[in-house]
Amino acid sequence: MARTQLVILTGLSGAGKTAAMRCFEEIGWFTVDNLPPALLPTFVQLCSQQEPPVEHVAVVVDVRGGEFFEDIVSALDDLDLAGWPYRILFLDAAADVLLSRFKEHRVAHPLQGRCDGLPACIETERELLGELKGRATVVLDTTDLTARQLRGQIHKLFPIEAESGTLTVQLITFGYKHGIPPDVDYLFDLRYLRNPHHDALLRPFTGDDPRVRAYVEADPRTAEVRGRLCDFLGWVLPQHWEEGRRYVAIGLGCTGGKHRSRVMAGYLAEHLTSLGYRVIRQHRDRFRE
Repeated sequence: MARTQLVILTGLSGAGKTAAMRCFEEIGWFTVDNLPPALLPTFVQLCSQQEPPVEHVAVVVDVRGGEFFEDIVSALDDLDLAGWPYRILFLDAAADVLLSRFKEHRVAHPLQGRCDGLPACIETERELLGELKGRATVVLDTTDLTARQLRGQIHKLFPIEAESGTLTVQLITFGYKHGIPPDVDYLFDLRYLRNPHHDALLRPFTGDDPRVRAYVEADPRTAEVRGRLCDFLGWVLPQHWEEGRRYVAIGLGCTGGKHRSRVMAGYLAEHLTSLGYRVIRQHRDRFRE
């Protein structure tokens, strides 16, 4: 019997689950919205028993299920016990952005009536989803993502042709002056390296430009930290794979997220790709300049 690949899509209301579901449909996944969690094990088994089997299924499970949502933890335990493979994609976003999205689209929050106002609904939902977020395979913060960028992330993380034996490494560049990205597994501060921002001719360009790379490479510490990071990741990533992880997020920060962090992301992407890892680069603050 073929094993159906299952993605459980969940997260905060307003964080982009509807857009994400459309992305899964685009790349050929069979999708179901708002399935009662208790039906998950039976539903996945039915998908596997079809002729031909439904091999790729994405299911949205969230607080719209009301009392049914309380069954999610036991449903996941049943899937684990039965040995059914699944991944959890959790979509998150900052509270102020969620407030803005609800006001813009003029829709009601699923917890409206149970809480005193929209901010309380958002915080209550965040608490209800805490355990599920802790079990997530991938957490995507959509605070600064457009619908197009979210689509790109979904297509890279969950392509049907992706090999199950490949660890995905996401390199997230960012600027400390814009805040630290949430939910990264490792965080590296690169602000001590030579800063191209101080050169007026280089300031408009990014760390992908060879002139900027040459400027940063002129700092002898660049080669030193690059070598140390490559050695460390070469050792630690296989440890995560043996633990059962299939996705690791690495944050690379400089002051603005435009120069030094992107230079280092380029080095690491090239190195990790050569080792056989699937690498995704996300330049979080590229539109803030």
